[in-house]
Amino acid sequence: MGRVRRGRWVPLIPTTFRWPILALWTLEPIARGIDYVTGDLPGTTSSLTFVETAMPLQMWGVLFLAAGVTVAAGFLGRWPNITIAGLHVMGCTYAALAIGLIVKCVERGGDGFRTPMMFAIFAATCWSAALGYLNQTRNERALKAAS
Repeated sequence: MGRVRRGRWVPLIPTTFRWPILALWTLEPIARGIDYVTGDLPGTTSSLTFVETAMPLQMWGVLFLAAGVTVAAGFLGRWPNITIAGLHVMGCTYAALAIGLIVKCVERGGDGFRTPMMFAIFAATCWSAALGYLNQTRNERALKAAS
């Protein structure tokens, strides 16, 4: 059997498509924040986890809105520390909800694991981006100091 060779392509996001992706990345927590802040109508089926009920839904909404708006402002203003802070809050908020969803999923015998996985993956992408931007700014500072 022949050996499979890796190609030379490096999967980077071209600049043309980077801004729409970053905009969509901030849109999700803003939309979720608006949904949480506005609450549900009476009679709407509620399936909140113990984490979500730990504080009013409106507070979760404020966290999501604050994180999304902070990241968007950081991107638009090109302020890495603001972006990193927003991504950290966003990651923490999604991770907290993921924990509640994981517990609920386990209580149901594993049914519906896609939602907690989505929340956990989104939290991990936020933290990864925050660490990446932190590393980027440190490298830029080191290069500037060396020159």
